[in-house]
Amino acid sequence: MTTKIKIIIGLVLLAVVLFLFKKPIYILATKDTVEITVSKTEVKKKDGDDKYLVFTKNGETFENTDSYWCWKINSSDLHGALQEDSTYSVNVYGIRSNLFSTYRNI
Repeated sequence: MTTKIKIIIGLVLLAVVLFLFKKPIYILATKDTVEITVSKTEVKKKDGDDKYLVFTKNGETFENTDSYWCWKINSSDLHGALQEDSTYSVNVYGIRSNLFSTYRNI
């Protein structure tokens, strides 16, 4: 096998691995712990899918959705337990993008 073929096979394998593990890599690269004070919560309904939003006193909005990669399957319970004007230390991941309407996930 020639060196060019080995390089091509290696690059293809690397691309496949990155594609399969892009979500965990994204989570690890953007993971943070922040302190938030909840100003309000609401449910955004779109096409039969509910998205829990958490608005904070400092103006940042967070998403609260289940994440199987993080072993988080209690977003409904967490959303119900959040109280306005209460402060929490939360683990978050992701980035806020106005262009794509994405939020950091609690």
